[in-house]
Amino acid sequence: MNQRILIGDSSPQVCNVLHTLLLNAGYTALFAADGIRLVEQARKHQPDLILLDFCLPAGNTSVLVQTVRRFPSFAHTPIFVTAERQYRMAASTVFDWGANAFLPKPFNRQVLLSLIARFLPSKSTAASPPVPGTAIRAGQFESLWQNT
Repeated sequence: MNQRILIGDSSPQVCNVLHTLLLNAGYTALFAADGIRLVEQARKHQPDLILLDFCLPAGNTSVLVQTVRRFPSFAHTPIFVTAERQYRMAASTVFDWGANAFLPKPFNRQVLLSLIARFLPSKSTAASPPVPGTAIRAGQFESLWQNT
């Protein structure tokens, strides 16, 4: 069974790109267009990783991350928060909420896949999942900001 990645993003364009990217990489992509559906989908499908947009409708990002973390089954589930350039200052706070990584948009697809592989070792390996707080800090992603 493919590892499941739940994407919380209200942009159909972002969801389409991520769907193709993740499918081609061997993952199953699940989607939620708002915070309420994100929590519902997470509980229903038990994803292996959550990719959450900072500005997801019907949900405060900090509350969403903390809500998901309260479920014992998500204590070690990697959560990545993505955000547009104007929300870059949020990078330093998402880790306090329990997120594992912050990715500025637009992000480099190969870097995203590398991060996913780092936090989601294949089911055949016995590696321990990264603990929330052992995160990828925003300063490590300066090269990801693409000129617009």
